[in-house]
Amino acid sequence: MTVKLAIHEVKDRLSSVLAELAETGEEVEITKHGRVVARLVPPNPTGVKLGIGAALTGGVPTLEDLRWSDDEIDSMLGASIAPT
Repeated sequence: MTVKLAIHEVKDRLSSVLAELAETGEEVEITKHGRVVARLVPPNPTGVKLGIGAALTGGVPTLEDLRWSDDEIDSMLGASIAPT
């Protein structure tokens, strides 16, 4: 669910808006004269996939985490990438 708040309300109580966002994970749309001008979104939760076979598990993946062999890539894609 998305919460809509007027820009002046967000300005007046930014700390509590951010605390609520962190607690509920709901997006906050900031409006000016009824039009959405910005959106606050929660950070990506742990375990969100960053790409084929990579997952964030409490930290930023290293280059080694993102290196796959041709066989691993074939397995992920379900097809061969080797030239024929």
